[in-house]
Amino acid sequence: MMKPTITYKEVKRPVDNMCANGHLCSEYYRRNGPHSPQEAMRFFSITGEGLPKGIYCEPCLVIANHLARVKEKK
Repeated sequence: MMKPTITYKEVKRPVDNMCANGHLCSEYYRRNGPHSPQEAMRFFSITGEGLPKGIYCEPCLVIANHLARVKEKK
């Protein structure tokens, strides 16, 4: 099975502050765990064949990448 080619490009925060997954994003994100400093939320435009196109927040991409790694191990 061939893996899709995925392109991530950091973009400006959407005006409505919505992630393509359908939730309202916070202003800040603790990128390195619960005791790390809060940093501005980053958003990424995702493109690739067979993928839903849109602008996604950083936490959603972290979760999606984790789930993909778990799926690969099975």
